[in-house]
Amino acid sequence: MKLIENKFLILIGHCSQHVLFLILLQFTLNSYCQEIVVDDNLRIKYFTLEDGLSQVSINDLLMDKSGFVWIATEDGLNRFDGKKFKYFKHSETDSMTISGNSINKLLVDKTEKIWIGTVGNDLNYYDKNSEIFNRIKLKYSQNENEIISAIVEDESGTIWVTSQISGLHQLKPFKQNMFTQKNYLPNQFLTALYYSSDNKLWVGDLVGQVYQIDPFDVQFLQTKPQLNVTSRVRAFYLTDQYLFIGSNNGLYIYDLKNKKLQLYELDKKGNHSTKFVSVFKKATESSIWIGTGSGLYLFDWKNMNVLQRFDNFEKSDGGLSNSTVLSILKISDHQTIVGTAKYLNLLDFSDPYFKNISKDQKGAHLLNDNIVFSIFKEGSDLWVGTSDGGLNLIREGKPYYFREDKNNPNSISGMVVRAIVKDEINQRLWFATTRGLSMIDLNVFDPKHPKFTVYHHDLNDLNTINDDFLKDIVLDKNNNLWGATNGKGIFRLELSSQNKLKIIRYKNQKDNPNSLKNDIVQCIKVDKENNI
Repeated sequence: MKLIENKFLILIGHCSQHVLFLILLQFTLNSYCQEIVVDDNLRIKYFTLEDGLSQVSINDLLMDKSGFVWIATEDGLNRFDGKKFKYFKHSETDSMTISGNSINKLLVDKTEKIWIGTVGNDLNYYDKNSEIFNRIKLKYSQNENEIISAIVEDESGTIWVTSQISGLHQLKPFKQNMFTQKNYLPNQFLTALYYSSDNKLWVGDLVGQVYQIDPFDVQFLQTKPQLNVTSRVRAFYLTDQYLFIGSNNGLYIYDLKNKKLQLYELDKKGNHSTKFVSVFKKATESSIWIGTGSGLYLFDWKNMNVLQRFDNFEKSDGGLSNSTVLSILKISDHQTIVGTAKYLNLLDFSDPYFKNISKDQKGAHLLNDNIVFSIFKEGSDLWVGTSDGGLNLIREGKPYYFREDKNNPNSISGMVVRAIVKDEINQRLWFATTRGLSMIDLNVFDPKHPKFTVYHHDLNDLNTINDDFLKDIVLDKNNNLWGATNGKGIFRLELSSQNKLKIIRYKNQKDNPNSLKNDIVQCIKVDKENNI
């Protein structure tokens, strides 16, 4: 499954309206979702109930070998194929459905079974060949409200399950679809489980005790806590140097060599104290993703510093749909899915085909108006004509706004900029607005001290433009400027290098079949033969 398909930059222009939109398009296999551009190298998409999710809280995530993304929610199990979501729910009349709808943990094993841990309804596994759910009752659990807190598989194919009520359970396959069960650390409130590459089990409980267990050691039953943190253990991650422990009290880092345990505050500035740490996921060989109750962190564990932090988008210019991160799934080198307490987030770090430039909550916040009528790129400068914000200039990543000022004769003539053209010979930029024609001399133009030359219609002067409401402008091969008005025909403007001005008007004449057909002109263009 590819979540991100081919992307195309589209400038959509409609000649009858001459409205030009700059659109950031990113096709996610026809899935409709919101998108926020955080910076040049990250885009975040939200998947919501409107996209097909059965519930908002994303408790766990996994990807199977077929490329399906499985999503544990508090109201059903979801499967995403890149186009649509399919959900699986419990049915009282069908024993082959999932045993309960509150899903807490997921695992895909070596045989491609999808294991599902529920809240209050024991354990299931989904056999994709038969497309049915097999319900497994934990043999050593006597409580109907059993909460499955974690599921892992060891190298032998044995499934290990922690419960918040009945301890650690071992499910060992002995023949098709059947398992022998054993119970360790009985009746303890276990909340986290991790299987390391050195074949050890790390187990955490509700009061902060951390166990290291060798599942092949006959002294298993005599295991005592190796570490203690001050509150519930939620997650583990192991490197060759450190054991990372996520807890309700934040992040603990245990130095395996020096046997030292420290509480580590992710936000050194103290602006956002870490509420709790719920999940870890490998990002690169030297960094991990850390999901917390106060956002998502990319942490360089070799240098012990935070590389990046993502919070709720309502608290920052761009970010996650919610600050509480419950699950993380890396689906490629450039894409990571983050499950929050409110919706699913796709983080795409691939070099973007498009970058959104806009006002408010999308993309680089450089514009003062999101309705764009005209765009012109001049060197590294981007000139943007808007519907109500006047003229915008983006130069070296910095925006400049030029708005009509009736008390300043050197300001741009109007707030609605319909078209922009450049006179290459004389280095002039022309702007068609709905309140006149404006021009700047690029040779001397200073965006901090802008000076526009303005051309208005004058009833008493035939050497002026037909009307101030302009719809379009174009330069012909002779470097003359042609303008289209909203109901007064067209004009040709000749401006010499010595600024000598000559304007010729063209309108419909009832008795002249060779005159302009209609005075309401929407757009004006010039072809290779210099025909207008």
